Amino acid sequence: ASTFTVINDSTLKATVGNGASGSISIYSYTNGTGSLDGFTYLPPPNTNLKVTVSTNIICKNAPVTFTIYNTQSTAVYSVWDSNYNKITKPVQGNGGTLNFVGTIPHNGNYKIEVSNINSNYTYFFDSAIVFKLENTKSSFVTSKVNVLQNETFNIAATSRDAQTFE
Repeated sequence: ASTFTVINDSTLKATVGNGASGSISIYSYTNGTGSLDGFTYLPPPNTNLKVTVSTNIICKNAPVTFTIYNTQSTAVYSVWDSNYNKITKPVQGNGGTLNFVGTIPHNGNYKIEVSNINSNYTYFFDSAIVFKLENTKSSFVTSKVNVLQNETFNIAATSRDAQTFE
């Protein structure tokens, strides 16, 4: 190992070269020496997989389908917004194409987080996904409503935005 850190009495974190596996030897002034075989190098998950989204211009809180191609079966994926809020539940890769749904609460850059199920390290994909939310507003303009002056009419529904009707 090029470096190591003692995490606690039973855990060491070692930095090794790509693909390095094998045994580890521990030398201690108080407890002597020991060796343990069977350590396996766990490479970091791939952070440069192809990702598509169903749309990137949407209404606020509308669902978006994320598709990740060539997922790793030992990885778990989720989507985070620019404020580091997780917007999807974690989904384990299946070795192929993975689809999962999230809602986009605001404009901004969103990143996919990936972690290896055999370690507690997480990474973000190399590129961000930019979402732009529509800001739809409407109003009645008297010249555009088909009623006569002083005619009574009822409004059946009102809307605060493009997706909320009362």
